[in-house]
Amino acid sequence: MRTTVRRYAGHSDAIFALAWSPDGQCLASAGRDRTVRLWHSTEGGPLELMAVYPDHEQCVLSLAWSPDGRLLASGDTAGTIHLWEAVSPQRRRLIYRGHRRFVRALAWSPTGDYLISGGDYGDSSLQLWESHSGRRLLYDHQQYRLFAVGWSPSGQQLLSASFDGYVDIWTITTVPVLRAERCLRFREHGRPVYSAVWSPDGQLIASGGADSHVLVWQPQAQSSRSPQLITTYYGHSRPLKALAWSPDSRFIASAGDDCRLRLWQAHSGATLLNYDGHQRWIRCVAWSPRGRQIASASDTLIHIIEIDVD
Repeated sequence: MRTTVRRYAGHSDAIFALAWSPDGQCLASAGRDRTVRLWHSTEGGPLELMAVYPDHEQCVLSLAWSPDGRLLASGDTAGTIHLWEAVSPQRRRLIYRGHRRFVRALAWSPTGDYLISGGDYGDSSLQLWESHSGRRLLYDHQQYRLFAVGWSPSGQQLLSASFDGYVDIWTITTVPVLRAERCLRFREHGRPVYSAVWSPDGQLIASGGADSHVLVWQPQAQSSRSPQLITTYYGHSRPLKALAWSPDSRFIASAGDDCRLRLWQAHSGATLLNYDGHQRWIRCVAWSPRGRQIASASDTLIHIIEIDVD
């Protein structure tokens, strides 16, 4: 596999979150310095800083783009979620206030109508918001801290991953009122699950955590209503903190506390890349919708890996 790596001084303190815009032309980054930064990206070209959003009062932990790429949501350790216009970063649309503390994870519904948020330390709640109004439609307090949330590509289900080692699948119903009902529970990790991501084609979920393994599984096997483990990747030596699928669902990138980023073939588990250019724990990984760029960050640097997997 041919690769090219570029590094950029992105923030004045540790970076906790990265997210590509749906068209792959913009990368958002955020972290301990309480800022969200927008970078213009071209394949093969350098990142160019476009804007800085400075309004968070505490560390920024999570980022999520709306499906149309017009809005960006960011969550912080104060429990607030900021929604702002990407084309005009100084124009903040809304602030959602409902979490008591850390907003660890954010995800938009495929239609852009809803935003789901997951609370970590001091909160442990799953909350669903009407995106255009900021009205909270659902509050579900969990026993354990949440580290990841996500929507299925169909928009009919949610996932949440937590400190108790479970990945839960929730079915969304709107009649007579909007509700989220837990329908499946994946129990194979046994230790905290820090990342869980649906494949873009909706067929599989990849999850990883304190056990240092990547588990790839089918949420609902054809022969039963139980999740089915497809394969397990062994290669990380310390807890795994971040996962990202390629846009075509063929590959998975993983990274964590061993300071390594690995690239896997999704179904076989074959290792395609073992990148050791980070000097600190890796907290976030994002795969560009264009398919050939992987962004990762640990300390104050953003690493852009250009890949050719054909």
